[in-house]
Amino acid sequence: MLYFTEAVHLPAGQVGLGLGIAGLLALALGVAVGHLADRHGARGIYAATLVVQALATAGFVLRTASGRSS
Repeated sequence: MLYFTEAVHLPAGQVGLGLGIAGLLALALGVAVGHLADRHGARGIYAATLVVQALATAGFVLRTASGRSS
């Protein structure tokens, strides 16, 4: 919360709303991913989530790097 309000200069209400939405999505997606893991195996689903996380991180890094050069 402090990072977003002090360093990024977002309003506290906007940060709270974003964190609340993220929490609700995590609850809903946790149930869905758990169901997939029961049906298709936990190892494969975990590997898929790691790939998604890696792609998201790479996208963030590339977006941040391209923003600095302009």
